[in-house]
Amino acid sequence: MEERAQPDDEREGEVLECVGQRARVRVAPAAGCPRCAAGEGCGQGLLGAMRSAPMPGEFWVTVPGDERVAPGDRVLLRMRPSALVAGAAMVYMVPLLGLVLGALLAEVLMGSSDGVTTAAGVAGLAVGVLLVRYRLRDAREARRFEPVFVRRVPVYDVQFT
Repeated sequence: MEERAQPDDEREGEVLECVGQRARVRVAPAAGCPRCAAGEGCGQGLLGAMRSAPMPGEFWVTVPGDERVAPGDRVLLRMRPSALVAGAAMVYMVPLLGLVLGALLAEVLMGSSDGVTTAAGVAGLAVGVLLVRYRLRDAREARRFEPVFVRRVPVYDVQFT
């Protein structure tokens, strides 16, 4: 049995629960990618952890009003490339910027004390991580980084060869 090829930014998943127009979907990791299987690929796992995702590979998505899904349904999700880049930039760059700014600020204010500079850098890193976490707890901000519902996958959409 051969599966139809999907674009890299689309994944098929299974609906686990529905609440209004929102559905929690479990998406299988990309085939052949050990980093995806470990929830570490391209920032997706880290982004999910920062926004307190239910479990690695599970996402809440908004289902359009004209679509009806139920637990057990197969659906197709797409990740907007701009959302992936913006999310990775936020998750990686903000803490890194905090680290550098903390260390530079300590260096300017305290002189060349290695211990103080290191501690200020670590404190800046922690502030950066907390800032990202705070921003991603805001539902409107977090939805910028959600996968987008494409369509429900009918049962007969399986091809046999």
